[in-house]
Amino acid sequence: RQEEAFKTAELLGSMSQLFRYALGSNEVEVTLAREVHIVKEFFKLQQIRFGNRVNLKWEVSPEVLLTETMVPSFVLQPMVENAFKHGIVPKEDGGIVTISIFSSEDLIYIRVEDNGIGMDEITLEELRQKLKNPTITGEHIGICNVAARLRLREGAGLTLTSTQNEGTAVEM
Repeated sequence: RQEEAFKTAELLGSMSQLFRYALGSNEVEVTLAREVHIVKEFFKLQQIRFGNRVNLKWEVSPEVLLTETMVPSFVLQPMVENAFKHGIVPKEDGGIVTISIFSSEDLIYIRVEDNGIGMDEITLEELRQKLKNPTITGEHIGICNVAARLRLREGAGLTLTSTQNEGTAVEM
């Protein structure tokens, strides 16, 4: 800040918040507002890195009270990171990640969707199988961890859909 490098200061602020959350978040549950905040900080980093090639859109139903809704910690950010990393960034002209949060019959639904490169049927099925029997090493650690934490909650789960050259959606 003394050098008037405001973009750098903003970048470091976002990174420090992400690191603090990742390293200090031993809580099993956090408010959905906290998860949303971390995703916004993560997106700031992506936007600084990739500029207008990456976009983030929020669709939050007004009946969802973000500050009062509890969710497993680190349930949203890994899904958004995957959407950017595997869907949007490899696409030459970039794209958009849309996060939809709504409720129905006392359940909260979260959908993270991208209009990126998508997956072919074989890759999609391999990932679905890995989610049924996750390992703690190798590829797909983030989505496997989220799926495992959701399975611990009654009525919770994760579904994955994708179409090659059209995008991928994760619903929780």
